[in-house]
Amino acid sequence: MLSDNGYASLLIEMRGHGYSEGPISLGYKEYLDVKAGVEYIKNNEKYKNLPIIVWGTSMGGTVAINSIGEIQEIDGLISVSAFSSWPDVFYDNMKAMGIPTFFASLEKPFVTIYLGFKLGFNNLKINPKKEIKKLNGRPALLMHSTEDSQVPYANFERIVKVVNNDIGKNIEVFIREGDEHFICYDQYSSNPTEDVEFSTVVLNFLNGF
Repeated sequence: MLSDNGYASLLIEMRGHGYSEGPISLGYKEYLDVKAGVEYIKNNEKYKNLPIIVWGTSMGGTVAINSIGEIQEIDGLISVSAFSSWPDVFYDNMKAMGIPTFFASLEKPFVTIYLGFKLGFNNLKINPKKEIKKLNGRPALLMHSTEDSQVPYANFERIVKVVNNDIGKNIEVFIREGDEHFICYDQYSSNPTEDVEFSTVVLNFLNGF
């Protein structure tokens, strides 16, 4: 879809994905992998003067938000089904499994402490609820589905709440009913253009650059 509409794309295999080494860090450190991609683009004469839009889905959506917050060279953001933080999505999924809210809430500090020891407490400051505040007028498209069974909709609501005053200005939102984690309907995954509603929103956003 991107190529057919004149857009170049760079697929980044983040740490722990594809041929990339290293353990997954749940979105806290992966912005560094995106930074390497941005540097690659900036050092390529063919692309160096083009706007850079970061696009990610699920954990990649979280990474996309963290990346635009930390990397000023990124010009725009498309975030699909991002979680607001790993403790948040852990808590939401516990609730979805029927665990009482009180007990789910008790687990969140322990998840945070574990992540701190595992990834470094300094890295925990990198999360979408903080990084989304650093757009500084750069355009963003935030997408989620209302019944998402992998990253519950509450995560989207937390992120949007932070930037609510900018919705309709530099920030657009697209909400799809049902459990559509990838937003684009499955039957159109091999040709997203056929999902007219989805592709129109994405391409209209990109055409603004």
